[in-house]
Amino acid sequence: RRVAALFVDLDGFKAINDQLGHDHGDELLIQVAGRLTECLRDGDTVARLGGDEFVIVLSGPEPEENAARIAARALDLLAEPFRVGTETVHVGASIGIALGDGDSRPEALLREADAAMYLAKDRGRFRYEFPAAGMAGAGTPVGVASVRALRAEPTPQMLDQPPSTTSV
Repeated sequence: RRVAALFVDLDGFKAINDQLGHDHGDELLIQVAGRLTECLRDGDTVARLGGDEFVIVLSGPEPEENAARIAARALDLLAEPFRVGTETVHVGASIGIALGDGDSRPEALLREADAAMYLAKDRGRFRYEFPAAGMAGAGTPVGVASVRALRAEPTPQMLDQPPSTTSV
């Protein structure tokens, strides 16, 4: 039985949490969890690991294709503005994807997905990555991001702030 673990780390959450406070940060995390749940199929699972980190577990046939499709959908949904209290905010995500089988140890799969997530951050954020060659259990490196996630904003911003003048 094939499985995929998607390690989701929010980009820009800390700044929003610091600016608006922890109550609003918690509200944002609840909304993020709701959007991630919208991406899932029956039998898939999403859980918050802590802070601004979530994991999605997929099982079934073709986990690589399903993982890529779900990661792209998650990036698109998270790119949409969130309404938190009276503020409209943006966050993004970096997602690492690891693939395993019925014999895979959950801890190892999560470590591999976490390492792939850092690869996504290193390659510009707002994207997903499979493990690069040389990572434990790595296959072919694949870096795919949704078109909307590649927008010109280098970091998520609150909408009432002046836009950034740098580009990705």
